[in-house]
Amino acid sequence: MTPVVLLLAERTTHRRRRPGLGETAAAASLVGFLITTAAAGRSAAEAAALASVLAIALAAATVDTLEGRLPDDLTAGLAVGATLAVLGHSAVVGDIGPVLRASVAAGALLAGCLVLKIAADDAIGWGDVKFAPTLAAIVAAWRPEGLLVGAIVAVLLVGMTAVGVAAVERTRRTHVPYGPALLAGAVAGLAVV
Repeated sequence: MTPVVLLLAERTTHRRRRPGLGETAAAASLVGFLITTAAAGRSAAEAAALASVLAIALAAATVDTLEGRLPDDLTAGLAVGATLAVLGHSAVVGDIGPVLRASVAAGALLAGCLVLKIAADDAIGWGDVKFAPTLAAIVAAWRPEGLLVGAIVAVLLVGMTAVGVAAVERTRRTHVPYGPALLAGAVAGLAVV
């Protein structure tokens, strides 16, 4: 799975570069953590679906960290993968609830992100507007009780990232990548027991 994440990230970056040993080790550790989180208390099929979707999200978050953007190819792939995973999960459990929860969570967060984008254009990027609702849908389908935890983790990490980036860059107009924090929030939400 690690080579897939690195390959997806490499193929969607504007700057072509090979990941170094440290980046490969970090990606391998994150992929292992994501797979462990995805597999916890789930069937093999559910774990595989979640791990695949989270691998795409990790590739997108990696590009966001490196370049300050969430590529359309990865956000679209994540949305399609998440939709299929949620539909599959709903079919496996024989209940429409996961689809409804995912739809409501994604719709509500999309509306909130659009309002933020309209009110303060520089506060959030279009990639984040697409990425966040998809991750919320995944959490809502599997662990609806984890939505609040995921939101809190994401907001705290975005704030800490903003402080760190501002301390390093020391400019007023500094880009803060939301992707990694959003992914961490989703993983935290999925890990809620």
